[in-house]
Amino acid sequence: LPFDIDPSAGVIRTDSSLDRERTDIYQLTITATDDGSVMQLTGSTSVVVEVLDRNDNSPQFDASSTPSRMVREDSAVGDSVLQLTAHDGDDGTNGEIVFSLLDAT
Repeated sequence: LPFDIDPSAGVIRTDSSLDRERTDIYQLTITATDDGSVMQLTGSTSVVVEVLDRNDNSPQFDASSTPSRMVREDSAVGDSVLQLTAHDGDDGTNGEIVFSLLDAT
């Protein structure tokens, strides 16, 4: 697990980097044990840590998207030339893709 806990303060900290695309939720079981002289007693609880997304993945065009097409000179205005598809491994708005056209002539 990428977490540790301070045994006297109960503070949970990360002890290695997190990657939401690999693991987005951690379910931890935390125990607390008293220092009873005759008998030690223990309690436990469950903690859920949800890793939030950061925009760390670039959109990738799908392999099935052909990068070029031939178009007839007499094509009608509005004819479809090519449809590209892409995906982004990020979550929520970080994973939404908007296509734009740059003039590269």
